[in-house]
Amino acid sequence: MEFVRRLLGRDPAAELARGERLLARGEPSRALEVGRKLLARLESGRSAAQAGNAGPARDLVARARQGVVELARAKAREAEASGYLEDAVEWLGMALAALEEASSQRSVLAAERAALLARLERGEEEPAPFDAGSDEPDEEPFADLDPRGAGEDDAATLYHNLVAMFADEVAPHYEHQGAAFRRAFVDLNQGRFEAAREVFEALDASDPVVRLERARCRLAAGEAEAARRDLEALWEVFGDLPLDRGGSLSIPLLWAEAALAAGDPKAVLARLESLAEPASNRPELTLRWAQALVELERLEEARGFLTRAAHHFGLADFALPLARVLARLGERRLAIDCLETAIAPSCAAGRCGAPAKHPPSLRALIELYLEAGNEDDLERADQLMWHVGEAQNGRLTSADLAQRARYHQLRGETELAARAAAEADRRRGQEAEQAAVAPELRSMDAVL
Repeated sequence: MEFVRRLLGRDPAAELARGERLLARGEPSRALEVGRKLLARLESGRSAAQAGNAGPARDLVARARQGVVELARAKAREAEASGYLEDAVEWLGMALAALEEASSQRSVLAAERAALLARLERGEEEPAPFDAGSDEPDEEPFADLDPRGAGEDDAATLYHNLVAMFADEVAPHYEHQGAAFRRAFVDLNQGRFEAAREVFEALDASDPVVRLERARCRLAAGEAEAARRDLEALWEVFGDLPLDRGGSLSIPLLWAEAALAAGDPKAVLARLESLAEPASNRPELTLRWAQALVELERLEEARGFLTRAAHHFGLADFALPLARVLARLGERRLAIDCLETAIAPSCAAGRCGAPAKHPPSLRALIELYLEAGNEDDLERADQLMWHVGEAQNGRLTSADLAQRARYHQLRGETELAARAAAEADRRRGQEAEQAAVAPELRSMDAVL
């Protein structure tokens, strides 16, 4: 694992500074991850210099842990105020998970969570009403909005919650939109692209947010060039700054997705160089830049760029694209080391226990194990396949079943391989039918 050791062999002072930057940016969970990894490395080190940094690392971990707790409690209060008690319970569970066992806060949080659970058992959960603020009173803005039967208040609350995710400079543009816009916006964010697109195409595109949502619809419909033209114009309006509170959505990001979908990776490299640099702290743009390099078959450049990104942001965020590039370069063992280090460190010791619950990365690692084909790697693949099922609450996709079929085939288990392959074909048909009839509902983050 020399490659990964070189990649992770960063200066402790630089890692502490990175953790502090993440904490200052309001990202305590990522700061906590940086602090924990650094502390584990320092405490296992033998030099006095390493041991000297352990105190500041422990302090970073403690403050980041408290930041996670405070953020989760704030989210729980927001969810409770809106009537979403189940969400509030989940947020408090996250806060409890971040605390140490001996923390004095545990009893307080546990009591708050127990009170919410009791309210749920009494059937109190009901979304708080929200005034849709329609400027078209003769319409029924949210009637029959959701085929599953969501009412007007539910849809209005959803619209309010989605708009609340935008940055302060952007949200006001959405707060005063009419009923037709609001209905289409909810449709778009629930995966009903065609219904949303029909409305946005008919609205006045001189309104920047109408044009933005129209561009998103066009991008979802595969009309990449049309979306790209819209986004070119919007770049002058919104600039490079993030549109959402999380800092991940921006016009440059949507434009880059449109340019890549239109088959023009060279344009991405020409326009986004400074924004995509890891030092700019725009990881979503860094990933699109790397994707452009890969599509142009500039794999060695992509490898170097992703390695720099992993130095800056942390390996966990870039392990999957980096491993894919390494595999395409024929360095499959390095790709395995990269993914093992990021999501399944116990696999390196031969026993894959409790990996990160990120099915795409797990599937990529399984595929590399299957390609290696030796007895040890096949055993690791078998263990990870069970973890993929667990991460998906027991439901396997056609891709998961196809990997299981290949595993049995490599083990010479012909009958089991045939059964898994037949189940994969059946599941593939189900997935195609579901995609055609009922698109998967998507959260704002997933769609945007």
